[in-house]
Amino acid sequence: ARDSLRWYTIHVKDRSEETESGLVEVDRERSKRTLNAKAAALVAMLRWAVEEDELESNPVPHLSALKIREADKKRRRQRPTSQQARELISAAIKHDWAQGKLLRKRGEPRFPQAPFLEAAYWTGNRLMEIAQATWDDWIEVKGNDGAKRWGVIVRAEGEKTNSEKWNPVPADVAARVNALRTAHEEFSSRAVGSRWLNRIIELSQGVEKVAGAGRRLDWHAFRHAFLTDLDGADVDTARRQQLAGHSSPQTTGRYTDPTRADKGRAIDKLEEYRRG
Repeated sequence: ARDSLRWYTIHVKDRSEETESGLVEVDRERSKRTLNAKAAALVAMLRWAVEEDELESNPVPHLSALKIREADKKRRRQRPTSQQARELISAAIKHDWAQGKLLRKRGEPRFPQAPFLEAAYWTGNRLMEIAQATWDDWIEVKGNDGAKRWGVIVRAEGEKTNSEKWNPVPADVAARVNALRTAHEEFSSRAVGSRWLNRIIELSQGVEKVAGAGRRLDWHAFRHAFLTDLDGADVDTARRQQLAGHSSPQTTGRYTDPTRADKGRAIDKLEEYRRG
């Protein structure tokens, strides 16, 4: 209940107005669907807190769902290129070093946050799926070919599904993550979020928050990049669907955002086929 109230204070109370009809738009970095899901969880938690006498009364009695228009259902995302992703990860590493140096002086060790950005880029998992992982979820698995690979077990966020999946990561990413085990008992993502990513974008070189046609760069854009790049690497739809954890190939298809070069290669293949 206290954690829920803290979220309400940070993301809602201080940044919006509560009215008799509910809440006005709260945080433009979060979709209305996400805010409604968080609000529903908050209401349930506060109801329990009042029933258990943890709170005297519900401090947000008028909290209700935001109206979702058709325009709210679609968010145009800017898919980060490989170069942009490298720049963002580099900026995150530098930011970790600066923040870590400051907090060490205060005696407050801080878990580096750059690994979460790398994990999002290389696994295509949603931020909350990666954020709730623990050290026990970072494991080495032996494949059918006998080769061992490191990866992370993730669980679907919210009410999407109860399934778990293991996604491999490149060896160098796994090595950087495992190197943190000795210094940090807890695998903690407390700092990452929309504000953190916006700060990393500001610190990076040549990466913009909003690109042409109003396309925005957010955490979920890395999921789009992951699936689009898998398609560009000629990974079949079934394998892409499996890695993404989608229930249908149609959903996976919506994440593929072909570039002009991709379209050009497709026509080259068509030309080759037709001309025999």
